[in-house]
Parts: sequence; C-alpha cells; structure tokens
Amino acid sequence: MRRAASVYPVLAASVSRTFADMVVFGYVPLQLFAAGQSDVLHLSLVTAVPATVRFVSSNLWGALADVTGRVKPALVVGVAAYAGACLALLRASTGLQAALVVSVAAALYGGLAPAAKALLSLRPGPLGTPRRALAWWLQLESWGWALGSAAVALRERLGLPSEALLVAAAALLGADLLWLALAVPEPAPTGPSGRLGQSLSRRAARLAGEWRQLYGRGEMALLLAVFALATLAGEA
Repeated sequence: MRRAASVYPVLAASVSRTFADMVVFGYVPLQLFAAGQSDVLHLSLVTAVPATVRFVSSNLWGALADVTGRVKPALVVGVAAYAGACLALLRASTGLQAALVVSVAAALYGGLAPAAKALLSLRPGPLGTPRRALAWWLQLESWGWALGSAAVALRERLGLPSEALLVAAAALLGADLLWLALAVPEPAPTGPSGRLGQSLSRRAARLAGEWRQLYGRGEMALLLAVFALATLAGEA
C-alpha cells in the first residue's frame, strides 16, 4: 500500500514546484520593479540565468542518478532548494540579489522534474501506466501555475504584504518535502547504471559523446534552433 501511495507526494511536487515558479519568476521581478528596482536588465537576469543553470544541472543530476542508481535525492534536494529560494528571496532587495539566489537554487532543483518523471515511469502505482502518470504530472504542473496566478491576484485584492506569496510557496514546498521524505521509498537500482563502481567522469564522458552525436546532426541542430527561438519569444 505504501509503494502504491508513494506516487501522490511526487505528483504534489508538480503542483508546489510550478506554484513556486509563478511566484518566483512571475511575481518577484514585478514586485522588485514596483519597489524601485528599475534596471530591467538586472530584473531579466532573475529568469535568464537560472534557466541556463538548470539546463546544465539537469544533465548533471541525471548523470549522478545513473552512477548511484538513486533518484529520490534529486526530488528531496530539489524541493528543499525551491523552499530555500523562496525564503532567501524575502531578503533580496535588488534584481542581482534575486538572480543570484534563484541561480544557486537552480543548480540544486535542476533534477527535480526529470527525477519525478523517472519515478512516475518506474512506479505509476494506482495511476496504472507510466503514460497516465506522466499525463497527471503535466496536468498538475498547469494547475500549479493557475493556483500561483490566482494567489498573486488574491494577495493584491486582500492587500496582503508582498512577502506573503513567498511564505505561502515555502510552506507548500515544506509540507511536500516532509511528505516526500517519509512516504517515497527509493527504487532499487537496476542494470549496470546502478553500480557505484561506474565513475562520474566516465559517465560525463559518455554524456558528452551523446551531446556531440545529437547536436552534430544538421537537421536536429536546425530543429533545436527553431525551438529555442520559439521558447525565447514565448518567455519574452
């Protein structure tokens, strides 16, 4: 029963993570701007730099999971990093400070979403199949953004302090962190990737080879360039 129910705290991380995303990336830069931080370049770094850090850290967390055969630490560390960032942002008064806080957190939470999807694929539990479990993860991500947007509007309507959203996000993440730590068992390592004898340097070299093979293909590089420009336009 415990193994079957362990899918729920993982799915809850989807909601709490995107709720925090909306507060951190959608609200904090605007709040800093309203408080007098008028340098738009510095405020834009709050989104841009962590995105770049996460691009790298997600791959590193994946390599670490391959070497150790353990996925749960990426979940626990990721949720804790989100919660820590929300609390640290309570002390940030400039765009550069906020960008630094979130960038450090991004190095730690980069493996959260990939690790959660891996766990859901390995153990979908009462959701039946990995595809259905992943579909729930994606739907709940959207609910997290929707709830975060509603919370921003509600804070404005009720006239609550600007710090209330960060405190609420940290509390939500803290509750999910405790649930994850207590209710999610670590899957048993399977295959040669679960052997501790495989060094990180060896795995990193193999990963670099995979990147060269992927990005070295002209049609794939063009497709990724188009996707990158579309994503950039959406973020802008």
